[in-house]
Amino acid sequence: MDPSFHEIRGQYTTRPKERASRSSRKEPELDLSRNIYARALATPPRACATTRTVLPNFFLVKFKTVKDPEQDKNWFVPTEVSLTSDGLRVQEEMPGPGSLALCRQELFREFSVAGSKYHGADKTFGKLRQTRRQATGGKNPLWREDMDSYILTLLRGHITQCLVRFAGMFETAGRKYISKSDSWEDIKQRTSIGCVLYLGPKLDQAEQDIHESASRPLPPPPGRLSIMDLKDDKMETKVPIHDLQVLLGQENVARLRDRKALFRDGAIFVLAGKRTEDLQMQLWRLQGYMATQELDNPKKPEAAQQALP
Repeated sequence: MDPSFHEIRGQYTTRPKERASRSSRKEPELDLSRNIYARALATPPRACATTRTVLPNFFLVKFKTVKDPEQDKNWFVPTEVSLTSDGLRVQEEMPGPGSLALCRQELFREFSVAGSKYHGADKTFGKLRQTRRQATGGKNPLWREDMDSYILTLLRGHITQCLVRFAGMFETAGRKYISKSDSWEDIKQRTSIGCVLYLGPKLDQAEQDIHESASRPLPPPPGRLSIMDLKDDKMETKVPIHDLQVLLGQENVARLRDRKALFRDGAIFVLAGKRTEDLQMQLWRLQGYMATQELDNPKKPEAAQQALP
């Protein structure tokens, strides 16, 4: 066969574009690829089934239909955050694409508030198409009355489990995915910080009396939505500060301290490392889930000059 045949034919063949190596990528592109918030904003846009608001998929929660064969009922279950049994004895996921809703506790709470714009929206949420209606035996799924607090419990439980796991890796193998910080100023001396966690001091009455008379009083907790400015010779960045007493609640904070000694000895902690990025995103997700209209202006906490115990 004429060898020029393959040469000519190859000129018009579209070959897959080679993926750019890390060294050849531009610095802004690299910065975005490392930024978990940029990655969340880059998720595909989707519409909320109730409000019709279009947002990146990260800010929505997906619901699927689960069947309880003993009661012969179908229920909506948040699949993306469901880590433990939701009370159904058997969870048989029904076919279908599922339905999306804004990941906001405030929205789910308004489903049952008389006079609210979205009162009763749970009755029409994810209304089944004919094909899906046949798959579920012609029965519309039911909505949990406590869905807002149920999702909050799941999100909090997932984050608590992750924190316990990373603390265990620190205690047994010295992996500093999570580490204790002595003060707000100490954090500013660190590099490659993902986010800051404020657990708060755990003091009995005797310790409280000592600290009240000490020359190094404890700093106040950060604001509900707080950020910290970090600067070095090369760059300036901002990191979020998550108040775990607010986000996780006192019960989960007590679980952290009971299960891991690391959390008993400190008040401020730092998350760092690529392995913690999913946890950092879940903390941000929980912030958004618990947010209300009054909490839309971030505050910058003043750096504490005193060292924490």
